[in-house]
Amino acid sequence: MNVPAASQSSSLHTRLIIRTKYGDTFDAQLELIKSTGAEWDSGAKTWALWLGADMARDAKALTTLFEAARSYGTFVTADSMPAGG
Repeated sequence: MNVPAASQSSSLHTRLIIRTKYGDTFDAQLELIKSTGAEWDSGAKTWALWLGADMARDAKALTTLFEAARSYGTFVTADSMPAGG
């Protein structure tokens, strides 16, 4: 996935890779993930969310993903790269 134009003005780009945990609460977990603005990467079969363009949005998304991890076992990792990378 390419860095969105809105995130390119930041000096550091961070991409969150989100993997869902299947089970009885899958639908509720998926709704939380979708509410962050994450996009489905069909090639990697994961959700991805770029951070760095809007701190308020990023803080809300991180809080939501922490809740998904705590409640449902959602797995979230971060990839960072300098601008232009």
